[in-house]
Amino acid sequence: MWTWLEKLLGRTPPRPKGPFGIGQLPAPRKTTLEILASQGHGKTSFLWGLMYMTRRLSGVWPQYAGWSQDPETENAIQSLCQAMINRELPAEDASDRNYHLLLRSMQRWGDRRLLVKDDRDPVFGGANGAAPGGREVNWGVPVCWLLSLPNLGDDEAQLIDVRLNNLVRARLQSGWSFEAQPLKLIVVLTKADRIPNLPTELRRYLKDDPLAIDVKAEAELLAHGLRPGDSAFRFDDKAVRSKESYLDRLWEIHGQIAAWLGSTLAGSLLERRAGAQHIDLRFCLVSATGSDLCSDGHMEINWRPHRVLDPLFWALELESR
Repeated sequence: MWTWLEKLLGRTPPRPKGPFGIGQLPAPRKTTLEILASQGHGKTSFLWGLMYMTRRLSGVWPQYAGWSQDPETENAIQSLCQAMINRELPAEDASDRNYHLLLRSMQRWGDRRLLVKDDRDPVFGGANGAAPGGREVNWGVPVCWLLSLPNLGDDEAQLIDVRLNNLVRARLQSGWSFEAQPLKLIVVLTKADRIPNLPTELRRYLKDDPLAIDVKAEAELLAHGLRPGDSAFRFDDKAVRSKESYLDRLWEIHGQIAAWLGSTLAGSLLERRAGAQHIDLRFCLVSATGSDLCSDGHMEINWRPHRVLDPLFWALELESR
């Protein structure tokens, strides 16, 4: 027992030992990434790319470490990584899975326990904000709405504000007030490499992903016999040495996407409806596979996830506010 005399002398009690004989680290903050998407809008592919990239960020953040919190998650991630190496695409029934991750020493955000659900969509696939299995949407965290414009027909593309209205009604039916508890919504344009009229600057941003470039370089160095810890793995100088600079770019791209969508009737109605409901709105774009060249359930070229970490970065930023 830590006595009053030892306290008086200014001594501090020893920290409990962790599994490796070092002081037990404080419990990291929990982050839930709530993802909503209609069928066919790339949810599982996006999550494959996200899980892959969260494992490879040590090349960008030298002190970073990310690992699974349970055997089920570890087995699932190993399986999807192998599938990506084999150029396989997710099966139609690849959903209904939870990913529990522990992300340590992320610059700016520190340590987080991350929970992501790949299941049937709770808003667009179920009724009254609940999926058939009974799961309800966690409206208290930033919500990612995956929207694939290439998967929308001309008529559907003109009604994206109506889809937002369905999301708004589901939240209201769950008892959340938009004025007292504004929704933090991240609109993620998936399969962005397939958007035919995507502005040149946005297409360049999608392609020139420094995080994806660094992960590819890391794989090439490993193939040449180098191992993590070698000075050649310090990519942070050319990638995200200052996380603020990456976030500045995220803000710029958010504004450019908003301006591009706002130039259309459907996009302007979307922003107007979001403003009327006091929604804290962010835009970003991703390409989970990097290409749509595929046949018989396989990619013709290797998977090249681009900007798949942007939705997570936005969620961490919005959650920190």
